[in-house]
Amino acid sequence: ILGEALVAAAALGVVLLLGVASDIGGGAPWSAVGSIDAATTTYAGMAFALRVVLSLALWIVLFRYRIAHRDVYWTAVALPALGLLGTWAFAGHSRSMRWPATGVVTDVAHHAAAATWIAGLAIVAWIIIPGLAPDVRTPALQRFSRVAAASVAILAITGLVQTVRLTGNPARLLDGGHGRYLLVKLVALV
Repeated sequence: ILGEALVAAAALGVVLLLGVASDIGGGAPWSAVGSIDAATTTYAGMAFALRVVLSLALWIVLFRYRIAHRDVYWTAVALPALGLLGTWAFAGHSRSMRWPATGVVTDVAHHAAAATWIAGLAIVAWIIIPGLAPDVRTPALQRFSRVAAASVAILAITGLVQTVRLTGNPARLLDGGHGRYLLVKLVALV
């Protein structure tokens, strides 16, 4: 599934890059290939182009290239993965408003925590609970519980930082559409 997800991220990155190129060139996305150079001069276009490159690089490291040294392998996996998280942060609202550097770093941490928590829940539901004996399952669930608690804490802290950064005051959170959407996310989380 991971291989397909990386290919999908690369393909969708191309589609989004063509969308930016079509905005610049004034034509339809499927005819905007000639405007891709101009699209990569924008923050969003550059982030989408990097997403394509990093998705494919990570796919190659994971599925086509064997790296024998363990530390080199994990570095080759971690750097493009963190870069991918950065492309979502850099192309989105985390660069807007005040403190853009804080916004990007906070958004990367927020996405990493969310991915860790959600992927961990999937592993628990589909692998650990049905596939392990109780004497192995219980310690695995306890380890994941610590990771999940840290992930949720990071989500809450980074969400609060983004709220203060974007609204200026947490009390003004519900004044705009962004705050109402965040409230829906918090209700779903609870």
